[in-house]
Amino acid sequence: LPPRTSLQPVRRGNTIIASNSSAVEAIDGTTGTFIWQVTLEQILGPEQAAESIRAVSSPCVVPGGVVVVALRNREDRLEAYGARIDDGGTISWVRHLGEARGASWLGLRGSPATPVEGRGRVLWSTDRGSVISLRTSDGAVEWVQDLNGPGRAGLRDHLMKDLASGTSLRRRGSRLFASSPGSSRIHILDESTGTPLGVIAASSPGSWNVSTDGDRLLVIEEAEVVQWSCVAGSVPRFQWRRELPAPLDGRGADLSPARSGGRWIGCGDALLSITEHGDPITIQGLDVAAHSLTPLDGGLLASSGSRISLMTEAPDDGDEETRRMLDALSGYLDR
Repeated sequence: LPPRTSLQPVRRGNTIIASNSSAVEAIDGTTGTFIWQVTLEQILGPEQAAESIRAVSSPCVVPGGVVVVALRNREDRLEAYGARIDDGGTISWVRHLGEARGASWLGLRGSPATPVEGRGRVLWSTDRGSVISLRTSDGAVEWVQDLNGPGRAGLRDHLMKDLASGTSLRRRGSRLFASSPGSSRIHILDESTGTPLGVIAASSPGSWNVSTDGDRLLVIEEAEVVQWSCVAGSVPRFQWRRELPAPLDGRGADLSPARSGGRWIGCGDALLSITEHGDPITIQGLDVAAHSLTPLDGGLLASSGSRISLMTEAPDDGDEETRRMLDALSGYLDR
């Protein structure tokens, strides 16, 4: 896959479903036994000579299956298609989502953004300034919201944004939070209708994330971390700004909510934990450059390309065998 692509597997019951460069596959989570495969050819049709780009997103879990987005190029245009794959590996629908002309695959992530599950719908960011809502049952397009206006996000914006290290669309309850290359704004939308609910005017935003309850939004701006209040029904407002402590410089950083209400910030080979008020708690080293942080039950997954590091909270008690097993799998998160 192109180096800017980041694909993540998902779990549905005891089944692990993952995308690769040519297919979506399911395996048994206990035995590793192959269950089913859906190829890009089944979603997009037979490959034609003029096509040099074919890619598929990470799967999004929905009731009864998963939804993916696939891309292909035809001459000077890049086309996007959404597809639902049922639990048995059967494609129940494929829908054309639109196309972009004169676009580079490098500037469009190398593989499409992962769809986000909504309430009876799937939301997808084109990463070119638009958000699309699809009905889960049949793939019908419910609404399209243009964040920036046509033609404003070009190749340079995508390269400057470094999309592989961040997420451009998140859902919290009935609200969506969306950003796009070429814009410093983070938009808040109604999940059901796409209606704009507010805008956060960040300054040179890099990575960003939203608290679990959706009331606070944290943004990395160069070497600083900034928090905004975004309580539903109120106008977003600035709360605080803190400089990142050395050795964190903000480049290639990612954010993840912590169970305590604070945040984890990964940057390079360092991991910072802060309180909900932005005060540093701990800084520790990582054995991988943390381009992506994924919260787990009682732990945190840091990944960079094909390398991952699993960290768990050090147990207060437990037998020596359990401790040795955790040491073999991961590092401990400082408290």
